[in-house]
Formats: sequence, C-alpha cells, structure tokens
Amino acid sequence: MTQPDLFDFGGYEPKRARDTDPQTSQQAATEFATKAAQHKAAMLTAIRAKPKTAREAARECVTAYGGDFESYRKRSGELKAAGLVYVVQTRRCADSGRTAEELAVRW
Repeated sequence: MTQPDLFDFGGYEPKRARDTDPQTSQQAATEFATKAAQHKAAMLTAIRAKPKTAREAARECVTAYGGDFESYRKRSGELKAAGLVYVVQTRRCADSGRTAEELAVRW
C-alpha cells in the first residue's frame, strides 16, 4: 500500500481570487496557496496523531508552528472537501466547550 503524497489534497484547491480581481490580489492569492498547503499539512499531521476537532487541531498547530489560529482551522473544511479527513463523531470540543465534529485522517 502506498501512502498518498502529503501535498496532494485530492485535487481540491479552492479558488482564492476571482478572474476580475486586480493583479495584485491574484498575485497575493498565488503566494497564499503555498502557505495554505503548509497549514493543511500541519492540520493533517495533528489529526493523524489522534482524532480531534478542527479547533483542537488548530490550537495544536499554533503551539507547534506559530501563526494564526483561524488560518489553520479553516483548512479543516478544505481537507474534508478533498476527502482526506472524515467525521468520526460529534462531541464536546476541549478548546471551545461546544459540540463539534471530531475528525480523523482517512488513510
């Protein structure tokens, strides 16, 4: 069994700038794509170690790598859309105290 490439997110990559946006916005979106891929990889690593909510994984990523909490947390939806993570159950999130989806890595 071969493991998928860590930076191949199932062909799913959301469009980060509209065709009608100024060139500067399109350039910034291109530059952000690399950072988003790094955030997705960090989230996958956190979730692979033990299933957790998006907020718990994002908090772990901020602690380990620094950066913006929301930038990490938002990648969980992209990972779900790409089929790389799935919902195991709903439970109380240790980070927020609210009911949330617990995620696990598909492979």
